[in-house]
Amino acid sequence: MVLIITVLIPVLDGIERKFIRARIQSRVGPPILQTYY
Repeated sequence: MVLIITVLIPVLDGIERKFIRARIQSRVGPPILQTYY
């Protein structure tokens, strides 16, 4: 369970950055996996 959460949180953060924040500002946004590196 902890492993799933550890992997899922950065992915969800990446999705939020790319598809929500970037779209509001009319830009492309960072890659979804950028949180990992």
